[in-house]
Amino acid sequence: MKHILNLKKAYFNLIKLKQKTIELRVFDDKRKLIKIGDEIEFKCEDENLTVKVINIIKANDFLKLCEMIDIKKTGFSSVNELNPVMNEFYPLKTQQELSVLGIEFEII
Repeated sequence: MKHILNLKKAYFNLIKLKQKTIELRVFDDKRKLIKIGDEIEFKCEDENLTVKVINIIKANDFLKLCEMIDIKKTGFSSVNELNPVMNEFYPLKTQQELSVLGIEFEII
């Protein structure tokens, strides 16, 4: 199955440079459909990039997820850098209600 996810330019560029191989999202209805082996087409403005899902890591919130993954694969250098950004995208209450995912991928 192929999924489409929109990204901000900075994060899209990190994927292109192979400095980001884990995408972080809340586990909402759209993300519940993503399975290992699926393709994701990341879109940003007039560019797109297709990747293959190789692993999915689930946790109650992004802070807990950070304990289970290599932070550098998310495009951030530390938990202190990542957590405030993710809390801005997804408030802690939303994270805990839905849970969160680290979607690990490789460019195809």
